[in-house]
Amino acid sequence: MKQLLSSTLAALMLAGASLHANAATDETPHLKVYGYFNYNGAIADGSYGFAQFYLDELDKAEVIYPYGDEKSIYAGACVDDVFYAYEYKYNSVAGPENGNFISYNIATGRHTELGTEGLAELGQGFKPQDMTYDYSTNTMYTVGFSQGESALYTVDLTNGKLTKKVVLQETLGTIAADMDGTIYGVGASDGALYRVNMTDGSLLLVANTGFGGMMFNQTMEFDHTTGLLYWAANSYDYDGARETYMLCMDVHADRITMKNLGKIGVGSTFMAMYIPFAEGGIDAPAAPSDFTVTPGANGAKTATLTWTLPTETFGGETLTDPITGVVVERRGEVVATLPATATSYEDTGIETDGECEYVIYAVNAAGNGGKARAFSFIGSDKPDAVTGMTFTVGEGCASAILSWTAPTKGFNGGYFDESSLTYKIVRQPDNKTVAEGLTETTYVDDEIGRLGRYTYTIYACNDYGETAANVGEYYVLGQALDLPMTQDFSNLTYFENQWMTYDGNADNYSWTFSTEWGFYQFGDATPCAEYIINPGIENPGNDADEWLVTPPMNFEAGKSYRLRITARSIADHTVKLTTGSNNLPESQEEFGELTVKEVVTDGAYDTSEYEVSLPAGLDGVRCLGLHLDSPYPADGYSYLQIMNVTVEEGTVSGISTAAEAAEAAEEGAVYTMDGRLVRNDGSLEGLPKGVYVKGGKKYVVK
Repeated sequence: MKQLLSSTLAALMLAGASLHANAATDETPHLKVYGYFNYNGAIADGSYGFAQFYLDELDKAEVIYPYGDEKSIYAGACVDDVFYAYEYKYNSVAGPENGNFISYNIATGRHTELGTEGLAELGQGFKPQDMTYDYSTNTMYTVGFSQGESALYTVDLTNGKLTKKVVLQETLGTIAADMDGTIYGVGASDGALYRVNMTDGSLLLVANTGFGGMMFNQTMEFDHTTGLLYWAANSYDYDGARETYMLCMDVHADRITMKNLGKIGVGSTFMAMYIPFAEGGIDAPAAPSDFTVTPGANGAKTATLTWTLPTETFGGETLTDPITGVVVERRGEVVATLPATATSYEDTGIETDGECEYVIYAVNAAGNGGKARAFSFIGSDKPDAVTGMTFTVGEGCASAILSWTAPTKGFNGGYFDESSLTYKIVRQPDNKTVAEGLTETTYVDDEIGRLGRYTYTIYACNDYGETAANVGEYYVLGQALDLPMTQDFSNLTYFENQWMTYDGNADNYSWTFSTEWGFYQFGDATPCAEYIINPGIENPGNDADEWLVTPPMNFEAGKSYRLRITARSIADHTVKLTTGSNNLPESQEEFGELTVKEVVTDGAYDTSEYEVSLPAGLDGVRCLGLHLDSPYPADGYSYLQIMNVTVEEGTVSGISTAAEAAEAAEEGAVYTMDGRLVRNDGSLEGLPKGVYVKGGKKYVVK
């Protein structure tokens, strides 16, 4: 069998078949192609996303739905102008992580997430390589390789779930189905074109292409107008996989032919190819243009359709074979067959509210022409989502105050009556409906009860449905704690449901909870809240403006209270101390500060205990704030850990830190790290194990 590498028209011979060199014509058609670029250096403004170009202008692609660096697709295929694809999220450490099964409608530009169940059920190791749609059975297929097995799977277009159809005898990297339902594929290693036996997975060799060694996910697609097969091939055997080439093959001729139409863009990777087609062939009429659908006013179940008739064939030639009629389809059903001159239609037979897909095409002696599509919501619509949501915390963290802006249009762009609009509010995570039938755009939830971290979903509702909008913020709300209160950071759930952290300078870098870095810095993994600055950890370089705010706590005006903190640091850090009527930073007022000092003994960083008296007269429910506002260190290194915070009744001795205790000590006085005087004679003998301060120096009793 002859092997071809040239870009000129060449024959790929089938045993027993006669050569037909003109099956793939010398002239490249001006045919529109859609697909997905994971990269294309020829695109000026962004290289990712769904795009369009023409077969005779492979270097002039235009992105019509951009993606970005964080998300892409494994594979996809199109059904009647709607793409379906499996997305992934890029992870620089773990590699691609399976994402959503999605649809993207070319006509409307709508991108819809349909679920994650499909890839999730097969596990992270399975990744689809290519997809194709069989119009003869209305079945979507994907090919994938997992655990040493290459197989074809059917795809549920509602949710992306996969069902194994047949295990393949060889590994295929790309597939395509013709209009008769025959599936062709290319070997991932040898680059040979095969015909797939859907019963036993055996592969019939059709031709050798010379484009073996697939290096990236790629795509094949039939032009169902002509029956020609197009393959966007990226091959190590051909050019070291530097470029992607558009190959055109006639697999239905007596002798298989192939033509290399040239490279697609620059260094591109291309997937999910789709070529719109006309069932009547190239001599059928082109698709009508300027197709519009105007819904009936005020929710009426009617629609007015208008269009301009084609003057060319689907193949781009002047239309000489006259149009004999125009067909109108609604939601996949023919609703009208109109005279050849018709350019409008009034649809009064719509029975249900909802989105309608309209398709129109002209017919001549060659058959059905190209199809024009339009989508419109007909009838009454459910409301769009609310916008402008705000969520703040009431006094004592005992209530949530919500407000929002009412929707002004239907969810699907259809009509809705604003006078019938109501709201429902559901609190999470307890999934409790706290209000229904609201007509105002504000609500106060003051029946929270158990202390926890809460958020809300606000539903806009009418007789035709409801639309959810999730409030972005989470706050700790609920019944205040009685004192004493101690947080040792040993339980993340306990911490998250009672404490709040705030990134005051909005640089996405703030307090974290017990990372693995503590072991490398301090030699242990003590639970803590910590703030880290290190050249090995990406940081915006801003001065700290970070908040830790306690749970709401009950105070009594006639009592004295103190705050005790256990902490350690590799540099001095100033922590401002605040108190407020709730856990929002804007409610907090500063009453003092403490400095967490660097304390080193025998080359190891020690923890220190700090005590501060709280302001006199605290009464009712209050929250305390620990506000770190240290400047960014000149050497780019800092590490602060807080291991314990206790609020309790009592007063301090006037010595708030071990350093202050040392400065105040008379010669011979020995203090504990929390400032308690334990000896006056300077002797350390007989003291319990621990760290003590004497004469301005630290001593360790072992």
